[in-house]
Amino acid sequence: MKLRINGNSIRLRLTPEEVKAVSLGERVHATCKLLNGLFSYELKPETDWHAEILGTNISISLPIAEASGWAENDQVGFEYRFSNGLLVLIEKDFQCLHPRDHENEDHLYPNPEQL
Repeated sequence: MKLRINGNSIRLRLTPEEVKAVSLGERVHATCKLLNGLFSYELKPETDWHAEILGTNISISLPIAEASGWAENDQVGFEYRFSNGLLVLIEKDFQCLHPRDHENEDHLYPNPEQL
């Protein structure tokens, strides 16, 4: 899972395995080792949209009703804007149009522009 924070938006991009897990109601998470500790982020299917920071962890929840079946359909993702203006985007992660030498993207969705 990839995390991107830009201004007042958070974007999570998920591999096919992570999308399948979320579709089945399972939590997915990732950890980044910083110089002075760990930073983590997670996505959890629950009853409603929710976002919070607990210590060094960002936790995002999306409705299980929306996530169910996501792995089997062509829907790219979900978008939700909280009352404070925070925009959350949750998307399937596609291979880049221009491969990068330092990244292996074999485990990502094929880019629709290359099909």
